[in-house]
Amino acid sequence: MLVNPNKFDSLYQRGISMSRQEKHKEAMIFYRKALKLEPNNIKVLLKMGISLAKLGKDEKAIIFFDKALAIDSNHMKILYNKGVLLNYLGRYSEAIKSFDQSLNIDPNDFDSLLEKGIALRKLAKNEGAADCFDKYGIAMIRAGKYRKAEESFDFALKIKPNHVKALSNKGVLMATVGEYEKSIVYFDKALKIDPNNSHILSNKKLAIDKFNEKHNSMILKMQEI
Repeated sequence: MLVNPNKFDSLYQRGISMSRQEKHKEAMIFYRKALKLEPNNIKVLLKMGISLAKLGKDEKAIIFFDKALAIDSNHMKILYNKGVLLNYLGRYSEAIKSFDQSLNIDPNDFDSLLEKGIALRKLAKNEGAADCFDKYGIAMIRAGKYRKAEESFDFALKIKPNHVKALSNKGVLMATVGEYEKSIVYFDKALKIDPNNSHILSNKKLAIDKFNEKHNSMILKMQEI
């Protein structure tokens, strides 16, 4: 590919091509040249931050993320990438600030929610961590990613076994995949902690009805044989 040294798009695209091949040193050469042409280009600053992180130059990467955020403080992709890198460096409180800023812009930024949960867990803030994993699990149910949902609820319950919402939502997940008997077990666990929760009581009744319906259908089939 021929590169016009005075054309921003050509340099930027060549940098992306190198990044995709995991040739980050080479990518940085093109990104630097592109940045000279457009010093405040957020896309280039973001790409440079990512490449520097992948080269193990973590502090320099954060500098570039911060430069980009100085131009657009609400850029969610930069906030997320900065937070992930801070998590990796063990700077969990700073990471949470990045994820919170992103979640304030979009509460449905589930990647940030998951990473925030990891940071809170590392800081032994178990209640907050369990809340994050529970919310992530709900999002995964809605996305039809049931295995991820189960893993998230299980992690929330590992951190905080009496987390009522996680117990209840694990019950919802079990009912969603047709495991009504298991769902009733989780609803019962939640009701032991919060016995008057009308939402859980209603979900349990629905699960019992579905379980009986499924059981009766099986009996009818057995009689027909």
